[in-house]
Amino acid sequence: MKFEVKNIGPIKHADLNFDDKVVIIGPNSSGKTVLSRLFYVVTDPFFNFHFEFDPPLKGELIFGKDPFDVKKLMKIIKENKDIIMNKIKSNIYGLINSSWIQENSELITERYKMKLGLDDIEVYDKDLKIEFECREENGIKEAVIILEITSKAFDVGIYPVNSVEGENFVTSNIIMDLLRTYDNRSAFIPTERIGAPLLLSIANEDF
Repeated sequence: MKFEVKNIGPIKHADLNFDDKVVIIGPNSSGKTVLSRLFYVVTDPFFNFHFEFDPPLKGELIFGKDPFDVKKLMKIIKENKDIIMNKIKSNIYGLINSSWIQENSELITERYKMKLGLDDIEVYDKDLKIEFECREENGIKEAVIILEITSKAFDVGIYPVNSVEGENFVTSNIIMDLLRTYDNRSAFIPTERIGAPLLLSIANEDF
């Protein structure tokens, strides 16, 4: 998993690749905690928002019998980047100092490049395919089911989305799942925080 950070807090540039096991070490105030919190954001930028965007997105995807229109999805993301980035940055500001975000601050993965200081996001759509199914009863569409999101660049691993709430709900869920990068096989453990109480008790022990 690609994880790149530029100009956020004490971090000028960190270009990392999380594969099997990764250990990050460094002196105090070098940015280890900032990296761990940003990594949490990268795994799920919408961890406080689990349904649909509010205010609603401008424009909706049309689900019919034709193949999914990826270009239309990218257009909706571009037209609503202020709404999308507002949600993401509100989560980021809950984890790190807002003054650490500068005009040239960036957060980059295989899926996107976020220019946090400019409220801009570029989503990579190369080879992106979305499979869906429309369920009808008596000729009336009653649900849209997103079956799978795939790309040669990354694995989304979406759970099926079944919506009777409206197509804005489905569009919101597609965008949220497209930007998430969590993997159920992975775990991130900030060992310095876990080990600190034990190490302090040993250091302060009266021999």
